[in-house]
Amino acid sequence: MAALDAVLGIDSEYPSARLRQASWLMEARLVDDAMLKLAELAEVSEQQADQAAQIAWNEAYQNGYEAEDYAYAVRIVMEAQRFANLSMRMENQLSFWHGYSLLRATIPEQEALTVATAQATLPKFQEALRQVRASGDYATSVGMNLETDVVQPIQTYIDIQEAVLRRDM
Repeated sequence: MAALDAVLGIDSEYPSARLRQASWLMEARLVDDAMLKLAELAEVSEQQADQAAQIAWNEAYQNGYEAEDYAYAVRIVMEAQRFANLSMRMENQLSFWHGYSLLRATIPEQEALTVATAQATLPKFQEALRQVRASGDYATSVGMNLETDVVQPIQTYIDIQEAVLRRDM
């Protein structure tokens, strides 16, 4: 890490140094520090922003989504969505995984089907729907049909929460 700091002292715009620093910080589980480095890297250019976002997405997917820690996946993806200079392709990827992870995180929360759970989960399902709808054609790149595999199930959960709320009026 010190060697990379020295490189940055010589050339503060040397992109691979920040990329390596961020990767090492992720591997060391210093995620917040890594996300700061990635955000700095994203300021450089679209290419650097997409590389930074890909590292963040890898973290979200491997240690969030695959580990079924969907709230963690959502947090990391949301931070990456705020990076400057993202390409449309990367914005679509992040939107999809934000929405899909939020859906997966919210499903267990709504299972009691009470007014309290419906009030808490309805906005989350609505945000999940907004995010996946903002993902362009990304779903097809992972072998999914956006409408039937993602949008319709989210809409069903929205309908259920709205029915619970109407039932108890």
